[in-house]
Amino acid sequence: MLIGVLHAHESWVNAITWQVLSAGSSKSSLLLATGCSDGSVKIWLGNIEGLNQCAIGEEVPFVLVAEVAANLSAPVSSISLGIPARSQHEVSLAIGRVSGLLEIWIWNASTNKIESSSAWHAHDQVVTGLRWAIDGNCLFSCSQDNSTRCWISHENHLEEFFLHSEFSELRESEDLSKVSDRCYGLTLSPGEEIIAVVRSLDLNLLNQMYQVRTQKAVVEFIWIGGQFVGIPLDGSIDICSPQSADLSSSNLMWWGSNILWSLKKYENVEKRLVLWDVVAALQELKKTAPAFLETLVHSWASALFAGDSQCVSITAQSSRSMHDMMPHVSSRKLHLLNIICRKVMLGNHARHGPGAGNNSNDGTTDFWSTLLVASETELRERLVGFTFAAVVKRTACLFNGTSTANCWFPVGVAQMDSWVSMNYEKVHGQLQSIRSKIKELGSRIDGYSDVESCPYCSSPVRFESPDVAICGERHTLSRCRTSMTLCSVAQPVWHCSCCGGTVDKLLPESFFTMPLDAVRDDKGSLDLSAASAPLCPFCGVLLQRSMPAFLLSTSPV
Repeated sequence: MLIGVLHAHESWVNAITWQVLSAGSSKSSLLLATGCSDGSVKIWLGNIEGLNQCAIGEEVPFVLVAEVAANLSAPVSSISLGIPARSQHEVSLAIGRVSGLLEIWIWNASTNKIESSSAWHAHDQVVTGLRWAIDGNCLFSCSQDNSTRCWISHENHLEEFFLHSEFSELRESEDLSKVSDRCYGLTLSPGEEIIAVVRSLDLNLLNQMYQVRTQKAVVEFIWIGGQFVGIPLDGSIDICSPQSADLSSSNLMWWGSNILWSLKKYENVEKRLVLWDVVAALQELKKTAPAFLETLVHSWASALFAGDSQCVSITAQSSRSMHDMMPHVSSRKLHLLNIICRKVMLGNHARHGPGAGNNSNDGTTDFWSTLLVASETELRERLVGFTFAAVVKRTACLFNGTSTANCWFPVGVAQMDSWVSMNYEKVHGQLQSIRSKIKELGSRIDGYSDVESCPYCSSPVRFESPDVAICGERHTLSRCRTSMTLCSVAQPVWHCSCCGGTVDKLLPESFFTMPLDAVRDDKGSLDLSAASAPLCPFCGVLLQRSMPAFLLSTSPV
């Protein structure tokens, strides 16, 4: 949908990019950079809320804040914005030109001045792709001269570092640079462990019968986590002996440092949990260096609980003490822990539930399975507490005559009440306290009903598990992971690709972003007006739509 238009230049716009700028304020702004065929580059500042309120076809509310003067002899071909972690008020602007020239400019948001930092001939032909990475410490570039290069910030200038991939099993059997003739662009994976480069193929080097007609271009994925990319080595990583025949100790140190840095970035609730590249790297380390992976993940998980990996080791904790430690960990950290447990440490053991690996004789599998159970139990308690607190708040609003028309409506209160009754001696005291308020309200709660029936045979369904249900005729039914009610069998539902759970009712986004001190809060501070988010309450990842089985069947019955 078209939001609006911006008259940025008098000639062709050859490149465009944007970046979110916080600059220490509570409201984020949007930086937009545009590059023109006349050689000029402009930086625009826009208000995100103002963009959301734009009518179709209106002039968008962007203000010009900086400009690089026109240079007709060197048109702009690519640009990239980066915000260095070392300064909240400085923005790095990388400009690639058709001559192969690469320029770095620094714009200061507080003084509103832009200055040239450096310029050099980085490539022999047109610079077709630029991408800042690692909090502005690293810049990747590609060109029509068929090269991809890495530049690391060092003492106010950039130095080139050789790109290489260390995973032999994931490396292409044939060097794509030898069969391609140009690079047309690049991008960075969400966890910043991989760069993807678009290459056109040299038709003269392909099989004229088969490949020429079907293969025009390829996307090459290059691992960058096993080398220096601007992040210092993590001193907590210790390698006492060779861990892998394919990876050197130096490579393992860089992999460990870069992965820990990426996982730390995901602790920010504003960053979506899309970390397939981090998971893929950890899975490959599990094959090539299992002992190193175990040490690395243990160190990371211990830091989640203590804030410092030197303070506590989760290996020494019993299942009960783990349960007591969980309330002090943010929901985002628990989501990360669940993802790593399921997709890396347990693999297929955790596919059908957190307890699936308990029958294994492998002590390591038992440990991570126990940790996963404790984490999911804590998240379920928070989910129930959030729902109960929402009921209390809605009831108070109705009593005071406050409208709740645009607020999230809690569902499955009766089922959650049954779950608390089944686990009353195990849940925390805060949940027991707020549950007593729910018992006082009882049937006065809107939608409060524990009566459920099978959609296939209409027989009654008892609540015995928050995940699955079995009716009197032995039909197995799925329960919604957010409300514990029976999922619809006639309408599309949501599916989590990580834990395999099914979601019928979505939670408000405030559930996933609320601070730790707001968990199980029944004082009325919950934000129930936030829009519903298609996120898994136990993994935090985006949910996928799944259609009912009968709609996918080829049978007409």
